[in-house]
Amino acid sequence: MFVSFFLPTNVDHSQLEFVMFQQMNRFQKDDIHFIAPEFYFLNPLERPESCHFQSKDYQKNRKFTVPSYRDIQAVSKTVMDSDLFSQLRKNLLTEARVHAFLQETEHPEFTEWLFNELTEIQQRSSNGIEAILTWRDCKSLKKAAQQLNIPIIHNEYGHHREPDHEDTIYFDFEGTKESTEALRRYESIKGNPEIENILVEFSNRFLRVTSNSSQGKKVGLLLGVE
Repeated sequence: MFVSFFLPTNVDHSQLEFVMFQQMNRFQKDDIHFIAPEFYFLNPLERPESCHFQSKDYQKNRKFTVPSYRDIQAVSKTVMDSDLFSQLRKNLLTEARVHAFLQETEHPEFTEWLFNELTEIQQRSSNGIEAILTWRDCKSLKKAAQQLNIPIIHNEYGHHREPDHEDTIYFDFEGTKESTEALRRYESIKGNPEIENILVEFSNRFLRVTSNSSQGKKVGLLLGVE
């Protein structure tokens, strides 16, 4: 079983309900368990039109459909207790600050809660937890997962996306942004001719850069880190 984890905050730049919808379409019900705040599991028909996933263009570009409320309620899930973060919200004042804090700093109460929930999920699953999938750093999640020896796979969309490019995605076992293992990966393969050939093939196949379009300009591949 995989566990899909989402931060307990609702900020404009981190609306990821569509990821859950995609995973619902791609995984069998018994193969994935969601850990997310309550608003992920609300009736989509009752969510405001301003929600990112309500846009038909967004659905087309991200290749997902909005499931029914019945299907959302039927998933294997753990709803986060919002009381865990009431003091944080009181101290930090804004949802964006809470969001940043939970990515960069361990919150002991949250770590303990995650440890207990992950332990319970492991015990219920016949094959345990194969890995945790997430799209954001979370220090409490990392600590709880490390204590239970569960790998975390951090995911991120690449900067090259349809319709101008083939869709790309990035996987990282250490984290996102400044926590990424990208530099360590690069240093370990730098100068390897086989890897360099793969990079050339990737560029030719996916970036679609031709001599006419590049006009002699240098081309670099952006990595989604800060």
